Amino acid sequence: MTTRAVGTRASREVADTVLNQQEAFLGEANIIGEKYRTAYSPLYDHHKAIKPEEADPIGMAFVGQSQRLVQQSLMSFTLTSYGVGAGVLILAGLIVTPLSNSFSNALNRLADFAQKIGMGDRGIRLKETDRRDEIGILTQRMNQMVDDLEFNEEKSRQETEQERLSFLSEITASDVRNVQDLTPVLNGALQFIRENLNADRIVIYRFAPNWGGVVTVEAVAAMCVSTLDWNIQDPCIPPELLMAYREGRVASTPDVFKADFHPKHLKLMKDLEIKANLVVPILVEERLFALLIAHQCSAPRVWQDYDIAFLQQAATQLGLAIGRVTFLEQMKRMAEEQRQHKELLQERAFQLLQDVETVSQGNLMIEVAVTEDEIGTIADFYNATIESLRRIVLKVKTTAKEVIETTDTNEVAVEHLAAEVIQQGTEIAKALRQIESMAYAIQNVSTIAEQTDSAMQRANQMLREGDAVADETVSEIQLIQVTVSEAERRLSYLGESAQKVSKIVDLINTFANQTHILALSASLEASRVGEQGKGFVVIANEVRNLANQSAEATQEIKQIVASIQSETNGVVAAIGTGLEHVLRGRHLLNLTQQSLKNITQVSHQISQLIEAIAQATVIQSQTSETVTQIMINISGVTHKTSEEANQVSRSFKQLRKVAKLLQQEVERFKVS
Repeated sequence: MTTRAVGTRASREVADTVLNQQEAFLGEANIIGEKYRTAYSPLYDHHKAIKPEEADPIGMAFVGQSQRLVQQSLMSFTLTSYGVGAGVLILAGLIVTPLSNSFSNALNRLADFAQKIGMGDRGIRLKETDRRDEIGILTQRMNQMVDDLEFNEEKSRQETEQERLSFLSEITASDVRNVQDLTPVLNGALQFIRENLNADRIVIYRFAPNWGGVVTVEAVAAMCVSTLDWNIQDPCIPPELLMAYREGRVASTPDVFKADFHPKHLKLMKDLEIKANLVVPILVEERLFALLIAHQCSAPRVWQDYDIAFLQQAATQLGLAIGRVTFLEQMKRMAEEQRQHKELLQERAFQLLQDVETVSQGNLMIEVAVTEDEIGTIADFYNATIESLRRIVLKVKTTAKEVIETTDTNEVAVEHLAAEVIQQGTEIAKALRQIESMAYAIQNVSTIAEQTDSAMQRANQMLREGDAVADETVSEIQLIQVTVSEAERRLSYLGESAQKVSKIVDLINTFANQTHILALSASLEASRVGEQGKGFVVIANEVRNLANQSAEATQEIKQIVASIQSETNGVVAAIGTGLEHVLRGRHLLNLTQQSLKNITQVSHQISQLIEAIAQATVIQSQTSETVTQIMINISGVTHKTSEEANQVSRSFKQLRKVAKLLQQEVERFKVS
């Protein structure tokens, strides 16, 4: 096995097969004048295990075995076989071939292992072997190499994380108070981020109010163009992506030309030689302020999770720093504006005091200049107040003059008013006596109405009792009607039964006549026979006697049935007449009941009217009492008014003196 120095160039064929086609390459190479059997395989980082289809090689693993050593081993076996003979030669051939295959299989296994390591597989090892040759040594060294690789990667990751944490802490602890202090901090931060991520360019793309933007800060490798020199503006960011950036979305693009970007955006990427980018939003006070963007210009790149997390943390800290500076700048600007505004207000207030000083001397003709600030509002209020004072003084002057004239004119009228008030008191006393008489009459009407209402209530009670008796009588008549109808029906049935009995009696009579004839015939026949028919003659005579008795009985029954039918018909006729009288009586009772109901309704209406009259008399009585009280109050008021009229007369004299004094005082104000 051999080793090659780091940076040794591989042939174009090997690079194309391993790096571009991502396939293992087996061949021979001349290394320092010696031929080696070689194996190359792509080498990947750990991203190969996460997204194999997007992973690109970061290098290649190489394994080589000197053919000279292989030939020496073969020659050793060959020389040994000379002493054994032809049989041994055959046996040597059988041994050499598997041994050669053993070397080839081992090399292939080592190449596969190196390829897996290159693709980012970690935690795998070659199976331990007891071989003491180059293959066994190579197996041990490759396992040791993987151990060292994993250890170095973990150590490097920890160192990187420590550097990143230290960097983020420095940004957080930076004493940035203005934009001048912020610029070098941003430049240093972007340079550290670029070196730490091993990116070709890091920029801050700041948004304008219309969501256009421009690159304001940049850290770029020497081989890449500067976006600051280009004055980059990108109007192709779609609204939905802006909304996603506001919500903290991170856009990771390993190959920009395989992404679905706008054609203008792709052209911009091509002009800037961008192969891959990573975009993280910078939020200031929860508003989208800018984008922190990492560019890879040398080749497409799959951005690792810890790199994305670091860029997000950096964007957060930069957003806090920018927000702090923005807040401090706003506070400074507001403090300066307030200071200037305060000085202006003080100057305007002093001028206002000078303008209104003459008002205290009685000059109401002054008008203060009005400005657009708070003092202008006060000045406008002063002008309005002075104008109001001017109008008040004018009105006071006019009023004082009018009061003097009015007191002179109305003094006699007030005295006359006092006399009339006394006369009104006398008239009110007379009206009060008449109202008391009317109240007494209303009280009598109320008493009569109450008595009438009581009598109507008793009459209504009697009508209700009569109506109840009528209802009960109608019910009894209805029962009689039902009973009579039932009796008529039963008598009719009795008549029909009597007719049936009459028919049966007629039939029995017919049977008796026929029996009598048959008995007579039998007797004659027995007489004709002689002595032999004597017994039969006796029976025939008995039958004839029985037939005669039956005929007589049927005649009696027929007479009785006829008598029953005659009486039944009479009773039916009488019942029919009684039923007609019952129906007529029921009709008359219904009419009587309806009349009682009508009387009850009229009585109820009369009762309501009497009740309304009673209520009206009560209201009138209350009203008369109220009017009486009012008249008493009016009498008292009239008496009081008489006294107050005298007091007003005295007040007029005093008011005239005060009005003259007020007129003298307002004469000192200048209003025109």
